[in-house]
Amino acid sequence: MSLQNTLAVISQAGRSLSFFDLASGERVLHVSNLTAEPHEVAYDSKTKKLYISHTYEYGFYNRHGDYGNTISVFDIEQQIVSGTIDISPYRGPHGLHLSCNADILFISVEGGFDGTFGPGGVIGIELSSGDYQLVKAVASVARSHWLVVSEDGKKAYTTNKEREYISVLDLADEKLAKQIPIPGSEDGDISSDGRFVYYPFPTLDLKLTMPLGEFGFKVIDTKTDEVTRTMLTDLPVMSIKCTSKGKLAVGQYATKIDAISQQLVPFNGKVTIYDSQSLEAEGEVTVGLFPLTMLASLDGDTLFVANMASGTVDIIDMNGKKTLKTFLVDAGAGKVENAPIYQGAHGMALIA
Repeated sequence: MSLQNTLAVISQAGRSLSFFDLASGERVLHVSNLTAEPHEVAYDSKTKKLYISHTYEYGFYNRHGDYGNTISVFDIEQQIVSGTIDISPYRGPHGLHLSCNADILFISVEGGFDGTFGPGGVIGIELSSGDYQLVKAVASVARSHWLVVSEDGKKAYTTNKEREYISVLDLADEKLAKQIPIPGSEDGDISSDGRFVYYPFPTLDLKLTMPLGEFGFKVIDTKTDEVTRTMLTDLPVMSIKCTSKGKLAVGQYATKIDAISQQLVPFNGKVTIYDSQSLEAEGEVTVGLFPLTMLASLDGDTLFVANMASGTVDIIDMNGKKTLKTFLVDAGAGKVENAPIYQGAHGMALIA
């Protein structure tokens, strides 16, 4: 059974990796009992290897167990976990990004850097030799959760969640280049031409149905690393994805207080589609509970939305602005008791 033309999806709390056939929607492989807990993935089409970050033993950014310090290597052809990369002394690996020639795996980490510029940052693991040597280590002065990397691999921007800035890292000279003021951040992205970076603000607060103050996303010019525009939205933003056709998909979440339990619970979110240059909204599509991460097809026609709290992935036609189908990744397996939001569908990769 080939895994070509499938979507790989992580279930964080379910500790699993699923592969869905893109044409039929059928789950063709389910790999359980991954190292706790898997979060994000990156796929190298040359070597047919899928890299999986393990951030915490359990839980989420604000409430979790021990930090993880490994990256799993899944062999697409053998269909097994074929190896493990130990990133010690760094810990809390989350965001993953392959360099343009796939010889370096960049990883955002939440800890492991000592001194003034710690605790987190971005590290780089060399892949081509197969012995996974550390070749980059740049501190960000924050717990860095996600990262955005320029196409040439010389610059990274890190999501520092509750810190009121995004760190700009010079990956070539391995130093902190700048801090861009922003009132907390989540999962951002870079435009296909590399001119702009887009970041949601503020960071998620699971105690509030709506953030205090303004919310939306910021536009950053990558030449000056200055905010050039602030876009306000009707619902808070969790994730942003740029497509190759110049569109900007903005994933927005919605929550409410349950009348009986008085707990914060999510309800259906949406993806608003913008023109990335004019920033004119062109339409919106309703999605599942808590659109945590998004992935765009290479041709820009299809968007994949991982709905963390509902354990599903919505597949969106970017041209028709409609949902084509929904993949059920999990149905609450491994749910953490008293967690405010189920940590289901998370990282995704297209296997082509």
